[in-house]
This record gives sequence, structure tokens and C-alpha cells, in this order.
Amino acid sequence: DKVKCIFFGTAAEYGKILPEMCPLKEDSFSNPISAYGKSKARQTKKAIEWSSNKRKLIVLRPFSILGERMPLTSAFGKFIAQIKSEDGSGLLKSGNLNVYRDYIDVNDLIDIMWKLINNSSSYGHVYNICQGKPVLLLNMVKYLLLKCNSDLKISNFYEKRIENDMSVIYGDNGKLKKIIGDFDFLDWKLSIDRILENLK
Repeated sequence: DKVKCIFFGTAAEYGKILPEMCPLKEDSFSNPISAYGKSKARQTKKAIEWSSNKRKLIVLRPFSILGERMPLTSAFGKFIAQIKSEDGSGLLKSGNLNVYRDYIDVNDLIDIMWKLINNSSSYGHVYNICQGKPVLLLNMVKYLLLKCNSDLKISNFYEKRIENDMSVIYGDNGKLKKIIGDFDFLDWKLSIDRILENLK
């Protein structure tokens, strides 16, 4: 009765997204295409079913997360690692940067988690955790290079476009704001500044 549960889903549960389908709402059509997205979609379904008996459970769907100590599996983690270990090639190897994504600072995510799990009106629901606006990844990488005083040139190393690469993905956070109220999301530039400050 006193236990509160948070399950982490993912925006990958929505599947292949066309720009006109954005912003994505929690009840938007779900047709995941990756094994990761499919497994998370099944988890979400089971979690919501389990919560139907008045259990204190919420499911979060974070979009792209920025923050300190980002793993190498993340795009920004890879970029920072390349900048730190400049190999003399003068190139920053990247995939397709002409994509728009919805970024949220990890500290905002933690704050939102706390607000949601301690509000009884949130239980039994899925929430998009996002700012609700798309940001061009290319602009973010250019800003990262500028702040690092790096002379690396961006190289589209992976020339072959990933088959399921989507040009625009961003969410609707209206349902979230109905629970936590207005929220002052940290700007992505400040997120990058914090990441770099913690590398010193």
C-alpha cells in the first residue's frame, strides 16, 4: 500500500513517426519497430494493467535526455568522447545530424519524477517527459564544438541513412503539465554547458 512504482518506457514505443504526427500524445498510435521499442511497449501495457487495482504506479516516456556522465551509447556521449580524444584527423564523425529531437535535461527529469510519483492524481497513467519542442541536432553539435573551442569539422561518417531514421520527433507534454503545473525546463544550451563544466 505504501509502495510507489515508476516504470520507464520510451518514445521508441511510438514507432515510425512522420513529421505531421507530431507532437506525439501518450495515446498516439503505437507501432514500435525496434526490439527495444516493442519490449518497452509490452512492459507499459503490463504495468498499466497491474496498476488497475488502485496501485501507485506511473509510466514515464522520456524523449532524448541530456546530462552529466552521458554514456557512450548516446549520441552526445560519443561526440564528447571524440572531442576529448582527438585523433588528429580533424573530423568529428557523426551520423545524420539533420534531425529534430525533443531534449530534456536529466535534472529536470528527476524533478518531474518526484513531482509525479508524489501526486496521487498521477497513478495509473503514462506521461511523456519532454519539453514539447524540436531542436535540430546539427545546431546542438555546432554549439558543443564552439563551447569546446574545437576545430573539428563535422563529417557525415555514416553516409548510408538508417532505414528507420526519422527526421522529426517531439512530444506533447500537456498531460504532464496538468499534474505538475507550469515547469521551467532547462534550455539545451545550458544542459550542454553543465555537461562540459563537469568534465573539467
